[in-house]
Amino acid sequence: MNSGYSLIVYNVIRLVTLYLFTVNAYASLPTDTTRLLILFFTTGIIMFSGYRLHKQNRYFPTMFTWSLGALPWAFFLEMRLLYGSFEIDMVKYVDKYSYSIAVYNSFRYVLSLFVCYVILKDLYHSIKNGL
Repeated sequence: MNSGYSLIVYNVIRLVTLYLFTVNAYASLPTDTTRLLILFFTTGIIMFSGYRLHKQNRYFPTMFTWSLGALPWAFFLEMRLLYGSFEIDMVKYVDKYSYSIAVYNSFRYVLSLFVCYVILKDLYHSIKNGL
């Protein structure tokens, strides 16, 4: 019975982590240390969650989970490559590369919805089997 409760707690932690990740992964470089640490921490948990899904041979949810975890870092690298440095004037960047921000936000929200569905499904099954 304890493993059922631990799965429920694990899935709730994944859900809270997904919320923190989605809120802090907006389309701007992290300038403060708190946001950077939150992104590192939540990315680690999301990647570990994907690793556990991979070990359970659930490859399709793994693809979405790992894609979501890597997405903001790929976007930050794209910003760096397009603009030329990490000191970015966001007003000029938004004017010149608004399409990349729109694509990033759409991918971020779609992947977040897919991962949220996976987590809610796992939470439902852990509640159903654990209690």
